[in-house]
Amino acid sequence: MSSTPTNEWQTYWCHECDLSIHLLTTTTPLCPHCHHDFLELMDPIPTSTTADTTTFLLDSPSFLNFLQHLNANSHCDCEDDNTNATIDSIIPTIKITSCMLEMDPMLVCAVCKDQFLIDVEAKQLPCSHLYHPGCILPWLSNHNSCPLCRFQLQTPVVREENLETWSPDHPHHDANHAHVGVLTTSLPPHF
Repeated sequence: MSSTPTNEWQTYWCHECDLSIHLLTTTTPLCPHCHHDFLELMDPIPTSTTADTTTFLLDSPSFLNFLQHLNANSHCDCEDDNTNATIDSIIPTIKITSCMLEMDPMLVCAVCKDQFLIDVEAKQLPCSHLYHPGCILPWLSNHNSCPLCRFQLQTPVVREENLETWSPDHPHHDANHAHVGVLTTSLPPHF
């Protein structure tokens, strides 16, 4: 005599089809797809648990570490403000004109998808794509490319104040390359 009621739904794993199937309990269950009996009875899915599933994730140490990491990285410091100010000064600001809208009546910011209006300020990247300053500056504080076409914005320049650090007395001085200055970038260090 079987301990399982005869009209109970059971979940089986069919090893031929590699999928789970639900069948009414019978003496010899067969897969309805392949008609083989190479089935394995699966444990039933618990309908209720003793642990509160809503707090499972919130009590997880990994999740708490993740939240602390996000919180630590979300604090704004002066360096970020200086970075945004530097980027803001490098990328030209233009005003949208009626001629621009006549050439492209559906001129939109690629980030927020809002249509540009006459006399609205926009940032124009070297690739000619236009963005609202509030849309593009946060992107550029983390990336060195146009979000639309991935045009690289890196522009190396020679800073004269760094040239004096390389003197003939410097241990790594190379007389053959004395005319080469220290290259730095006009964009923030992560560019």
